[in-house]
Amino acid sequence: MLSLDMKAFRRVTRYVLSGAVVVLLAVATFLGWYYYMHIAGLAELHSTRKGWTFPSRVYSAPLTLTAESGTSLPAVLEHLKGAEYAAVRSGPLEPGQYLVKGRTLFVVRRAFEYPGKLGRGNALEIAFSDRGVDRIVDRSADEFLDTLTLDPIVLGTFSSSYESRKWIPLQNLPPALVQAVIAIEDRRFYSHRGVDPRGVARAAWQNLRARRFAQGGSTVTQQLARNLFLTRRRTLHRKILEMGLAIALEGRYSKAEIMEMYLNQIYLGQRGPVNVFGVEEAADLYFGKKAAGLSLAESALLAGLIRAPNLYSPYLNLPLAKKRRDVVLRSMLDQQFISEADYDQAIHEPIETAGVRTAPGRRAPYFLSYVHSVLGSRYNPTALNTQGFSIFTTLDAHLQAAAEELARRCEFQSALVAMDPRTGDILSMVGGKNYQESQFNRAVQARRQPGSAFKPFVLTAALENGLTLISMEDDTPLTMADWTDTWTPQNFDSAFRGPVTLREMMTHSINIPTVRAAMRVGLPKVVEVARRLGIESPLLPVPSLALGSMEVSLLELTRAYSAWANMGALPAERSIVAVYNHRGEPVEENAVVTDVVVSSAVAFLVNDALSGVVKEGTARWARDWGFHRIGAGKTGTNDSYRDAWFIGYTPELLCGVWVGHDLPRPLKLTGAQVALPIWAQFMERALRDRPDMAFPSAADVVEAKVDLASGELARSGCIRVKREYFLAGTEPKIQCRLHAGGISGWLKKIFRF
Repeated sequence: MLSLDMKAFRRVTRYVLSGAVVVLLAVATFLGWYYYMHIAGLAELHSTRKGWTFPSRVYSAPLTLTAESGTSLPAVLEHLKGAEYAAVRSGPLEPGQYLVKGRTLFVVRRAFEYPGKLGRGNALEIAFSDRGVDRIVDRSADEFLDTLTLDPIVLGTFSSSYESRKWIPLQNLPPALVQAVIAIEDRRFYSHRGVDPRGVARAAWQNLRARRFAQGGSTVTQQLARNLFLTRRRTLHRKILEMGLAIALEGRYSKAEIMEMYLNQIYLGQRGPVNVFGVEEAADLYFGKKAAGLSLAESALLAGLIRAPNLYSPYLNLPLAKKRRDVVLRSMLDQQFISEADYDQAIHEPIETAGVRTAPGRRAPYFLSYVHSVLGSRYNPTALNTQGFSIFTTLDAHLQAAAEELARRCEFQSALVAMDPRTGDILSMVGGKNYQESQFNRAVQARRQPGSAFKPFVLTAALENGLTLISMEDDTPLTMADWTDTWTPQNFDSAFRGPVTLREMMTHSINIPTVRAAMRVGLPKVVEVARRLGIESPLLPVPSLALGSMEVSLLELTRAYSAWANMGALPAERSIVAVYNHRGEPVEENAVVTDVVVSSAVAFLVNDALSGVVKEGTARWARDWGFHRIGAGKTGTNDSYRDAWFIGYTPELLCGVWVGHDLPRPLKLTGAQVALPIWAQFMERALRDRPDMAFPSAADVVEAKVDLASGELARSGCIRVKREYFLAGTEPKIQCRLHAGGISGWLKKIFRF
């Protein structure tokens, strides 16, 4: 009797469950049709990832090596560490690992794409000598390379939430990863239409036995629908909605598209306070590699995490993570995704994680903020923080590290901008001692009086308007109207020298002759030169302008100097090389743009005059701080000693430094005393591995031997003689009349014989 009752009970139970399944499927079908027809925006989900947030990543410039280049092994190792390559003690190496043996570096490069450069994931051997890189060998192809590019460093992200994900196309994923997910999460993925009746019945039976929601029976498509549109709260109402949405998704998208969305959306763990979504970010979190490089065992571990990432995390419970991984591998074997040999090898593979790492920090924070502000004028801020742009910049991570260290060691607030004067590329930017304490970017946002660092604009205007480097200006007391009052400029040492040449005026930064030269040429012409060289800050044509009384930013002043360093061609400032969307398609690409603003001949003369400043003038102490190269530049100190500057350059590197206080109070120190040491140490570190370079020559420049007393061609009896450069046509044409009789004639004039 009891047996008959149990049989009847089971039969009734099956009927009830079957009826419930039919009802649920009918409701799900109706809702599926409803959602298919009526859910706004569903059709563009796949193309826009609507509702998904992808942080935009900002990358440094890659490191490019050439055979026989001067780049040292420590410099390359510094870049690899910044790019999160892992040092190992023995091989074989995997992508993202390196090994050092003596002076030889073995590294397996990750595959990467940078605008104009494509890096294959290959094994490399780089040998170094005392001179730097000696040879580069691609061991994968067994060939020597002339040039090698190492992948850029992630500087930081722009994000509106504590979520981290990076889109990866399905075709770039290893097949084993997709198979592992299907094996453990949805073995009938390719045969159902969004809802699996068998899975629903199995889950319903388990829930009935457990008297709770022990299993959900959700397919991959249902999980995707829940992640996109619903909460994770387990209710019958949510389950019905989930089914309807899953059917709608299956009607809209292919199986490949659904799997691609699923693998990029699924939650897979934590990196500190940041939620990690998608297999690409998870591969980096757990194994320090891209998803494309995952092994079979690693793929199985990631697939096993889907059910409960924080329970099965190898960082939190390694034995349980291994047990779960092996369950996935067994399921793959049972479903014939892998062979017995593959299974045996994978279950014996040790779990080697990348180590617990916090969320990526923000490198170069002042530069990142500047890039964000530049892009903020061209993109919707919300899109910039959520649409997963890849932002490729010009920043040199090695130079940035040197600049930040020097800024931290400075006793005062400081700012530094380094550029390539040939391209306008910003190579490093520091806007203060500590970004955490103050986000105010003194390199860009602050405007201060440049003092004598403005004098090269006066010299340029003078040379363009008929004066020469041996033209004389009186260094004698001067009083004139300036603004609404009279003004009496003073020299730094309060001395007067009488007549001095423009070269001497620039070399020793003598104020009064500079003002006289500006007045002779005309102040509007000085303003016009500054505008032509990119100074956009307000400039008034008053006498004190010649001594840098008008406020400018460090970035605009530094960029202006590139016109002289680049032989008259002013490059547009460039911090962003390109922006790609989450699909790897270019959104914008920025080529190098230059505009000739000064003749190469005038630029040559200014370079030569400013070289004298570094060699024997107010910046001669650069040698004491390690700078022993050919260089040019100008010190600057405003008359209240509040701001100290040095802007200097070689043909390949330009650097501007400002030192001062945020509040208007004097430093009581000059640009040569506090800004020049930072500049010299930065340049020495930046150029340590590079050969010295001379400034280029220019057409339309002639050289003549002149007498400095008369300004005419030197004779045998002339005493103060110098070989000087001139714009063609401005050189002296007659011989010195002051010393026309040679030595005897000179003596007769002296003693009136």
